[in-house]
Amino acid sequence: MMKFYSMNSSCYESSSMLSKGQISQSNTSRKPSIEGEVVEKEKYERTKSYLEVELSDIREQYLQMSLKYAEVQAQREELVMKLKGVKSIKMWFSNPSN
Repeated sequence: MMKFYSMNSSCYESSSMLSKGQISQSNTSRKPSIEGEVVEKEKYERTKSYLEVELSDIREQYLQMSLKYAEVQAQREELVMKLKGVKSIKMWFSNPSN
């Protein structure tokens, strides 16, 4: 039983020392963490800037596509009107009562 207790207490001490070591390491490593945060912020700003430019490009492309679509729709409507006109003329000439 004493052997079991000594094994457990040594495990507890080593885990306790480990957590104390981690605490002391986290206190001493705070400065590099701040530098890391600055680097992360710069990386975030670059990414944000890149995404803003990309969004602007996508909006411009969307505008161009919308304009092109509107032009094509207008042409389509013109063709439909012409086709209706041609059909009515054709029907008028092919009507046996005329």
